[in-house]
Amino acid sequence: MRKVEVNLTVDDYLKMKDKNMLDSEIAAKIGCSTSGISNWKKRNKVVRVPVKK
Repeated sequence: MRKVEVNLTVDDYLKMKDKNMLDSEIAAKIGCSTSGISNWKKRNKVVRVPVKK
């Protein structure tokens, strides 16, 4: 399996979450897998951000 670098800042991630984007949508937008987003969140100490309704 090929390792893809997640090129994302915490600020950019939070902005996308404020737009109610799911992690899977963010992953597709930046070209990585959802597990890549999950690992990135762990490395950057980003806690769960709920989707606003």
